[in-house]
Amino acid sequence: FDQQYHYCFDVPCEGCDRQARFPVVLEGLSAATNLELTSDDQLCIFRMDLKWCPMFSKLKCLLLNKWCVADYFTGLVYFLQHSPILETLTLLLDFQTHEVYILKV
Repeated sequence: FDQQYHYCFDVPCEGCDRQARFPVVLEGLSAATNLELTSDDQLCIFRMDLKWCPMFSKLKCLLLNKWCVADYFTGLVYFLQHSPILETLTLLLDFQTHEVYILKV
């Protein structure tokens, strides 16, 4: 990513002209019907945009990676609350573990 996409609002960055009043990414994607939002753990742009609460009223299929479970599942809960017609949710949660868990129902 270019430096222009690394907005944090916590510290002033040289050359950062981003205003804290508007969402960066999610508002522009709010009309999507199928969406894949994956991010490096170090990039918090999606979590930052969640405070602006855009509604995903057309979203039916969503794929998220492990950024959505950081901070007590904030991203995951957000999308479940703001996607009223969501039909398919896929979570890519690779935590680099070698443990195997078997759930018997």
